[in-house]
Amino acid sequence: MINLLLIIAAVYLYRRYKKANPPLTPEQKEELRKEQEAQREKESQERKKREAELKKARQAMLDSIEQSNYRVYFSHSLVNEESEIHPIDGSTNDVIIEGKTNLKELYAQGFRLTKAEKTGASAQLDAFNFLLHLERDGQKVAKPKTVKKAPPPPPLPPPPMKKS
Repeated sequence: MINLLLIIAAVYLYRRYKKANPPLTPEQKEELRKEQEAQREKESQERKKREAELKKARQAMLDSIEQSNYRVYFSHSLVNEESEIHPIDGSTNDVIIEGKTNLKELYAQGFRLTKAEKTGASAQLDAFNFLLHLERDGQKVAKPKTVKKAPPPPPLPPPPMKKS
């Protein structure tokens, strides 16, 4: 009895759904396909526009870095002067992959290496990640401010010795 009621309810709900959602005609399907295609095309154009704006902003940032007399670069593996290095955006500390160069080119432009900071704990050759600080010769530049670390606390005195 309960099974019969469940079957009747299921058939009723199925017919109600079919009546509310009739199958699409070929014209409706074509119209729906065109709308979806137009939406994809619009999204694609918006994405290309955003990418162009980002590329333009990135290029402007690279140009401003090129004008600077003090630069910071990142190297994945610094083994010689011809190792690939990438500039770092000073405002966001992001590595700019598009701006790759090497130390030899920067030396030719009049830069000199002032500091190289190793950033990893590994001593493997392929893990020699460095932050390279370069400065143009003969130019006084304002270096970024560094926060001085507080001195370590003094060592604790040794425990008192027991008298025997």
